[in-house]
Amino acid sequence: MRRNMLILFGFIVIMIAVSCAIMTPNPDFDITFYNRLGTSMPSVESTVRIDTIRIVNNSPMPIVINGFSVEYYHNTSQIGSWVGDGTEMSVQIPAMTDSMEALGDSAFVHLYAWDILVPQDVCDQFTNNSWEEIEMRVYFTAEDGYGYGKETTKDISLFLVR
Repeated sequence: MRRNMLILFGFIVIMIAVSCAIMTPNPDFDITFYNRLGTSMPSVESTVRIDTIRIVNNSPMPIVINGFSVEYYHNTSQIGSWVGDGTEMSVQIPAMTDSMEALGDSAFVHLYAWDILVPQDVCDQFTNNSWEEIEMRVYFTAEDGYGYGKETTKDISLFLVR
C-alpha cells in the first residue's frame, strides 16, 4: 500500500511539472523605443551604435532576452546577415504584475550604447552599387524565464545612408 502511494505521489509530481511546462505561455515583449533610427554607412567593417533600446515585458512571467541577429536589406532584397553568438546578451526582465498594469506601469529594461556589426561584404555592396541607403533589421529573441524553452522574436529597423 505504501509503495502504491509513493508511485501515485511520484506520478502526480511528474504531471504537475509537465503541465507547468505546457501551460507556460510564450514570452510577450515589445520594443517601445530605440534611439538612432539611422546613421551614415561606414566604408569598412565596423559597428553602428544604438544609443538606447527600451524592451518592455508584457508577460506574467520573467523573460530573458538571450540573443539577436541582424539582416541587411537593399529595397526588399536581403544582401547580408550577421548572427550574434548569444554571449552578447542575457538580459532578464521581471514579470509584468497585475498591480503594475493597474497603475499603468510596465516591466522593462533599457540597453545603452549597444553596438551592431556591419560586415565588410555589406559595406562593399553598398559602395560598389552606389546605393543611397540600406535597412538593418535587428531581431531580438526572448525566452521564458522559467527555462521551458519557449521563445518569441521581435525586430526593429535602422537605416544606413550615404
